[in-house]
Amino acid sequence: MNALPPIAQRTLSTAFERALKDAPDKLAFIDSESRQSTYRQAYDAALLIGGGLGRLQLGHQAPVAMMLDNSLDFVHLAFGVALTGRIQVPINTAYKGEFLTHILNDSGAEVLVIEARYVERLALIAGDLKALRQIVVRGDAAALGHGFKTMALDALSAGPAARAAVVSASDLMGYMYTSGTTGLSKGVEVTHAHAYTYASREDVGIPSADDRILVTLPLFHLAGQWYGVYQSLIAGACCVVQAGFSVSQFWQWVREHRITETIMLGAMAELLQQAAPRPDDADNSLRFAVMAPLASDFVGFGRRFGVQLAAVYGMTEIGAVMVSNPPDVVAGEAGRARPGYTLKLVDDAGAEVPVDVPGELWVRPESPLMVLRGYHGLPEKTAETLVDGWVRTGDVFRRDAAGHFFFMDRKKDAL
Repeated sequence: MNALPPIAQRTLSTAFERALKDAPDKLAFIDSESRQSTYRQAYDAALLIGGGLGRLQLGHQAPVAMMLDNSLDFVHLAFGVALTGRIQVPINTAYKGEFLTHILNDSGAEVLVIEARYVERLALIAGDLKALRQIVVRGDAAALGHGFKTMALDALSAGPAARAAVVSASDLMGYMYTSGTTGLSKGVEVTHAHAYTYASREDVGIPSADDRILVTLPLFHLAGQWYGVYQSLIAGACCVVQAGFSVSQFWQWVREHRITETIMLGAMAELLQQAAPRPDDADNSLRFAVMAPLASDFVGFGRRFGVQLAAVYGMTEIGAVMVSNPPDVVAGEAGRARPGYTLKLVDDAGAEVPVDVPGELWVRPESPLMVLRGYHGLPEKTAETLVDGWVRTGDVFRRDAAGHFFFMDRKKDAL
């Protein structure tokens, strides 16, 4: 079995160095507007953006807020932020009002890259924003006022390009804001090693450089951006990024782009299964789908569409710590423990529970860089979550005798 590289090599720079050495001119990314880039073009575009961020006086490990729809621009921006040693702060495009204000203020981001159609939301909260000073607009860059400087995204890439920074595995790659459990979102501090480990499937060899990966999940979430786009880069594959999920267009995209792999939510699979059966349902190129959670009739889904399914479970704080690959997949499971992590289920007193008894999942990585460094600006919450090398997830599971984990509940409701 293959393995991930040593912790010190788990950075975006390492992944790009390998891609540029092995296949610089290979088609790497395609978006819903039919824009595309090779690995070399993506790298160059990222460093042009990095140069623009430098001209905005953003230094090493400075946060950059991003409120963008799925596009090649999002991909290049995320790469440019990370390759030049800065920290991305992706924002859910549904956020407005208090939720949007909180993330912009809590992250301390001075620069926000935003779709033109979301700019009007800033005018409504401008008086509450403490750090933001520069708006970079994808689309019409009409002046916003309220003391903000405004420029177009194209101007950010005008050149000259930056040089890739010397980035270590312990440097932060993102503040990834979770959905709040009892209040506003918490910014999870994610290192390069954490993101790489989450994204990589080098330990099982899936995907490979021959795969074509479809991403329909939002890139502001780590599943779409890292388990999709970043995973494709690590594997040297080709990634097709659509604007979003569509039942009516999903199989058309698969056939048009000769897609071999995708990641989907269980709800997506349920919707695809509800569509009227067609005689050519299994006549497609898709051979492998990672699903979280598994569809209720995952066997029927696989048979109908000719697809093998894998189960996966992860959280922003811990990455992907469970996975089951075919044929070792059972109904309702979240996966089995992934190498590199020790998992245990405990009761309210912290004592490990027996097989088939529900308990809270605690996770201990082989390196602390593989899980959250902490919650940004929340030392007390960090201390509650990281205890003696264990991450207390707040998720309740049971484990069967064969080592399959089954999600049961959250200890706290999500907002």
